[in-house]
Amino acid sequence: MIKTVVFRAALLSAAFLCASTGASAAGKLRFVRPNVIPEPVRLDYAEDVLCRLDDNASVRVVCGDKAAAKWVEEKADDFLGVEPKVLWVARNGAPLGEGAYRLKAEGGNSFTLEADGLAGVRNAFYTLRMALMAERGVLKSKAWICPQLNVEDAPRHAFR
Repeated sequence: MIKTVVFRAALLSAAFLCASTGASAAGKLRFVRPNVIPEPVRLDYAEDVLCRLDDNASVRVVCGDKAAAKWVEEKADDFLGVEPKVLWVARNGAPLGEGAYRLKAEGGNSFTLEADGLAGVRNAFYTLRMALMAERGVLKSKAWICPQLNVEDAPRHAFR
């Protein structure tokens, strides 16, 4: 009886993992399109390229406000329990607009959040958080995974 319950639980867990990540029977990882609300202006993703956010990851914050990098560092620890290396880079170029952002999750463990100010960096981080899922197959997850992403968005209304 106990063996049957354990076997069924393992079978259900494997089915859930395949459904949530799109893993095929051959074991190849495939992501489905991340659900992001509100829907970004543009969201491109690679279903077969894994990005991993953990303590070894690097997050570039390209922004005019240096405090935005500190905010990302704090929230990554508060919300996700990870402490990636956060690097602030001064943003040059045409303004994106208040609250607008670009987010890139590149294969491996490299992430870029680009915005004019803290409001845009905050929106980019919240979008990234929606796209992430806890690493599966480990006793205690200390990493988050997502597909390779390229997101551009700007608020369509004065509120979000």
